[in-house]
Amino acid sequence: MEAKIRKHRHTLFIAGYAAILLGIWDTVKTILNLTIRQPLFKQVEQQAAAYTHEAMILSAVFAGVFIFILTVILMSIRLTIGRAAIRLGMGKEIKCGVMVFWAVVLLLANASGSVLSIFGIIRGGDVLDLTSSFLIDLTTFFMMAWILTALYKLKKLLVQTGG
Repeated sequence: MEAKIRKHRHTLFIAGYAAILLGIWDTVKTILNLTIRQPLFKQVEQQAAAYTHEAMILSAVFAGVFIFILTVILMSIRLTIGRAAIRLGMGKEIKCGVMVFWAVVLLLANASGSVLSIFGIIRGGDVLDLTSSFLIDLTTFFMMAWILTALYKLKKLLVQTGG
């Protein structure tokens, strides 16, 4: 029984670091896509060709701020999940409600993101970008499922042993 508890704690510890690292990778990928691959201003310019130059600049700034805020929120969620999983993996007692909630939200979001990437590839979208998004979403989906499963099994074992 003690070996299973150690196994699930180790799983949570490793998956916590993986959640943080995948969050960092997703943030870097977003920044690179918006600056190098297809700059944000060019995307706004293509979508709003009828607007004046000043309106396009303003739209690009607002879009950039919105994307920045969204990226910070997503990274904060992943940090919350990762830190909680690491602390549980080290044997510390914490309240798991917030971690479980955000892990389920990310699980569902990444499942839908994977499906959308597949539809994008079928419709003839950018195969390289959609494939990388699909792989990140799929990896994050399985990692969140891994965290939730290990957490459930750990809590069940701790209740059985009285720990």
